[in-house]
Amino acid sequence: MTQSESPTDTSSIPLVPGAVPFFGHLPQMRKRLPDWCDENHAKFGPLFRGNLGFGAVGVFVQGIESLEIIGNKDTSSIDLLERCHGTLGKNAMIVLDGPAHRKSRGAVSANFTPGGLDRAAVLKTTSAVFDEHIEAWSKLDSMDLKDLCSDAVFDAICRVIGVIPGELSQWRSRFRMLLLGSMGSPTNLPGSPGWFAVRARSWLDERLAAEIQRVRAEGDESCLLGAMAHGKDEDARAVDDAALLDNLRLLVLAGHETTASTLGWVFLHLADNPAMWERVVEEAHASLPEQLVTVSGLASYPFAEALFREAVRLYPPVTIETRTVIREVSFHGHRFAPGAVLACSIVNASLDASIHESPRAFLPDRWMGTEGRKRAPSKTEACQFGGGPHYCLGYHLAVAEGTQFIVSLARRFHAAGLHLAPAGPVPEPSYYPVITVPKSATVRIVR
Repeated sequence: MTQSESPTDTSSIPLVPGAVPFFGHLPQMRKRLPDWCDENHAKFGPLFRGNLGFGAVGVFVQGIESLEIIGNKDTSSIDLLERCHGTLGKNAMIVLDGPAHRKSRGAVSANFTPGGLDRAAVLKTTSAVFDEHIEAWSKLDSMDLKDLCSDAVFDAICRVIGVIPGELSQWRSRFRMLLLGSMGSPTNLPGSPGWFAVRARSWLDERLAAEIQRVRAEGDESCLLGAMAHGKDEDARAVDDAALLDNLRLLVLAGHETTASTLGWVFLHLADNPAMWERVVEEAHASLPEQLVTVSGLASYPFAEALFREAVRLYPPVTIETRTVIREVSFHGHRFAPGAVLACSIVNASLDASIHESPRAFLPDRWMGTEGRKRAPSKTEACQFGGGPHYCLGYHLAVAEGTQFIVSLARRFHAAGLHLAPAGPVPEPSYYPVITVPKSATVRIVR
């Protein structure tokens, strides 16, 4: 970013026409966000204002430099807190900045490093869970990807954290309702997305609070939930229950929905491309199963990881990030004063032709390095996981789980004489409030 002479009034930036009452431009963004941004960029230039619905307007910044918005150096997540506090909670680390964010994140971050994952044998836990679900899938004639992937990854993250959820479908439906709160709609208007989200939060909080009390009563500190429930802050004080609940809810939500959706897209493309399926099967059988349960061991499966990364790139779960300016910043020659709300389209950054060749094609080899090894993505290429201090806490776990699941399914299905086949063309995604694999997404299991 560069400094210019004076702040620019955002009202001078073109406002995209076509907003509908109450929902603004959300219907257009939901169906065709990348094209909507590209068309408005061509018409109005690299800065234009979009109506985010429910009274919120943000300046969309186009181009790769828009990713500086999510670095939280000169911007804040306060707008997310203001729009979604009723569903996320005011103590969730995703809506905090500065010392409060560092304190909240620091309490659990060590558990999500590669070393932390291996010390806690997290991938042994997830491997066992995934094998159970894949075994059940092998008896089916087709896979309804949205629910099956969600249940498998949700089951895994709950066991990793130490939550005993009970009926998976009940939790799954409530977490999907909770996601509606990210739209920022009123929470007191019956039938609105926010209204449903608040009710889902109440249902979840009652059960998560019971889990917190259970691990405290048992004195169990071996799992992540136990460590959080018995933890002390930097002043040796017990962690506030409201903060604990907000962050536990966030960890379970973020820890399963995004990974599950990405896996659904991977399986759709594997079913649609027999050559990719044969390639991942060959890779799965080329290494020992023991390599699936450590972060370093998973390096033996670069193509499986490339499949996961390519699905994250083409279908980033979080498609729009907004931030509030707290110190003057400049984009495309316009200077923004504190209080301005800026929006970055993560999906457009992921599809930027200056970064990726044939950006709208599913090409996992773009993530492969020399001699068949994986290559480390740049910060720009990994923008789907966020940036700055809010970079995805579960990044290493998500990539490891995704790689592990793909390899496990390929190995077990091939050993049983099974392979995936398409039930139809790969569907187009909906882009808002998040990209998830469509409810109708199905692949056939061929014997």
